Amino acid sequence: MGRVLKLSYEQRPPDPESEGVPIFPWFVFNNSWHLRCPIIGGKNPTVPTEGEGPDFTAHLDFFNNAFDWCDVGRDGWLCEYIELMHNFDLPRSVGTHFDYDISDRPDFIAFFANGNGEEHGLVATRPILKDGVNGDFALADGSGASRTGWVRSVDRAASAPSALRPQSDGSVNRGALQDYGLVQVPDLEVQATELLAEIVGSSDTIAKAD
Repeated sequence: MGRVLKLSYEQRPPDPESEGVPIFPWFVFNNSWHLRCPIIGGKNPTVPTEGEGPDFTAHLDFFNNAFDWCDVGRDGWLCEYIELMHNFDLPRSVGTHFDYDISDRPDFIAFFANGNGEEHGLVATRPILKDGVNGDFALADGSGASRTGWVRSVDRAASAPSALRPQSDGSVNRGALQDYGLVQVPDLEVQATELLAEIVGSSDTIAKAD
């Protein structure tokens, strides 16, 4: 079944490489998913002998994502219930924060009870996406994701933070699609274009040398 995020975990016999975590902030934001797998799917709540323990990470900033669950009535066993946050060790995940996400699965928001995250998370009471199962990730009419996202910036190493591009009315949708298309962070778009040009230029130079 897999999972959306593959994170670090304890293992017995010990494997130090499996326990490495990011030392800088990393961001998962404004995605739209139609799911039949968990967001995080760690193995065991405690580490058994010859086994793997719960998932954990560090400095993850997870926000403005929109995800719905597949239809058990339509898809049967393919959509069997599984926890969206399965064996995730949030207290161990230093600097990790979840907020402003929307899902039609109440257990996702419930995972963050007691003030551990999702202070602005929403449980959808009506369709979030137009037709996720067939790849139409536009927001459904009246979707709770519309214009309720977090208008904010993301950090960059050795540079000033970069702001998400808002919609024409200054808002941001939860999920990927905005009124101008896929969500953008203009400073990062420029950086990506420059990096691509550098890579293409290097490839051309190598090809000519060959």
